Amino acid sequence: MEMLHGSIGTWTAQESREVSRTETSDRFAVGARLGDYRIEREMRDEDTGVVYLAQHVVLPRRASVKVMHGGQVWLKEMAVAVVREACVLEPLEHPGIPRVFECGVLPDRRPWIALEALEGVTVAASLDDGHVMPVHDVIAMLRDVCDILEYVHGEGIVHRALTAGAIVRRSNAKFPFALRCWSEASTPEIDLPEGLVDPRDDIHALGTAAYRALTGEMAASRKSAIGRRPGTPTELAALIDQMLADDREGRPTAQQVRERAGMIWAMATLAPTTAGSIEKPRWTPAYGIGGDVTGPIPVASLDDEEPVVAQTTTSEFAIRIRQNNS
Repeated sequence: MEMLHGSIGTWTAQESREVSRTETSDRFAVGARLGDYRIEREMRDEDTGVVYLAQHVVLPRRASVKVMHGGQVWLKEMAVAVVREACVLEPLEHPGIPRVFECGVLPDRRPWIALEALEGVTVAASLDDGHVMPVHDVIAMLRDVCDILEYVHGEGIVHRALTAGAIVRRSNAKFPFALRCWSEASTPEIDLPEGLVDPRDDIHALGTAAYRALTGEMAASRKSAIGRRPGTPTELAALIDQMLADDREGRPTAQQVRERAGMIWAMATLAPTTAGSIEKPRWTPAYGIGGDVTGPIPVASLDDEEPVVAQTTTSEFAIRIRQNNS
């Protein structure tokens, strides 16, 4: 990060004002050339820059190109935030994390980065107008995203900006769910006040997205996920409740959520007679992973409330899935 500050952080106030006066727009038109990339379309506008879908002029690959906003007083902090995402992602290797292709600086000294294009639909977009995700997609999302989180948490990185808009569902990818928006991530090199960053904050954020995807409601409603949607395995709803625990120590780790979601997925997709013989993961809720649940499951951080619909076990969910596919 020292090189970053040295290369783009030494401007004078006069130079900042000159750029502000000369920049009339921070947008690139379709077909414009940016380095070795040709702009195909604008994808979204973020706090620090505009993101485009672009095609490499030689290589058969597309990229997500972010360019720092122009037309305003130049801010070193904004430039650092743009390039920092590439710095965080560069050493990471995971199929659910975008690769870094290139990082450059425009003639007006605005930085830009080219990342692997995560072409798909964000979970946030799929939940517009009160829609919900299929239950099996919620399970897969927890499994895949926690696979990513387990990896980055092991590297000392916390995402810190995990929302439904940061999770991308890709239809033709071997790893269906990917995670973007890494500019706010904390790394071992960043000295933040004690208690400000904790890996289990990512778990709470993912639980918030999963609750909304499952129920169509915001997790701030403080209602348990158990029984709020017909046909949902009780084990899945209970897992989401635990991810939303107010106490960090009460939340499972990314590894535990991945194992748990993987177990629910396996039990829901294999024949019920086979699912019962699957070895349990190392971490399980106190009330187990199968069978009927009689009475409410205690979740200390959520308000006690009677389920609004009948509870469903994973085995019952598996039978229904197989009937629908037959």
